[in-house]
Amino acid sequence: MIQKPSRLAIALTYLGAIPFLIAAFIGLSPYINIPESLGGEIVFSGFKAKTLIHTYAVVILSFLAGIQWGISLNHDKPNKYLMASNLLAILAWFSLMAFASKLAISFLLCGFIIALLVDRVAYKNQLIPTWFWHLRKKISLIVCVSFLIVLLAT
Repeated sequence: MIQKPSRLAIALTYLGAIPFLIAAFIGLSPYINIPESLGGEIVFSGFKAKTLIHTYAVVILSFLAGIQWGISLNHDKPNKYLMASNLLAILAWFSLMAFASKLAISFLLCGFIIALLVDRVAYKNQLIPTWFWHLRKKISLIVCVSFLIVLLAT
């Protein structure tokens, strides 16, 4: 297993958090006094923030499901990782039935927490490198806080 951190993977992971942060900013925008010189008259709707975070989160949660599937390929008892992979993908798909609602965003938040918990098990079983586990914890915090901002502000 590769123990050396991949600079590209780290950079891409943080860049991948930008859409979550943008959605959170848009969710907070009614509470932020934007100076007129920066386009203060722009008004963002809560629906837009929910739509942005929902659509991007479905993609990323599906990506995380793929990581779990990949972990199962390197494990002598892959069932729990295969089950987690399918659970995450179905949860992402199921959230689309309540598109851009607080319920859907709550489902996705739960999905991201489940993905992190499964990664914790994978880390404890030495199936993912230490650097990746630490990266997953940090990025998950950013993503979950973004979800909470959108849920509470819109």
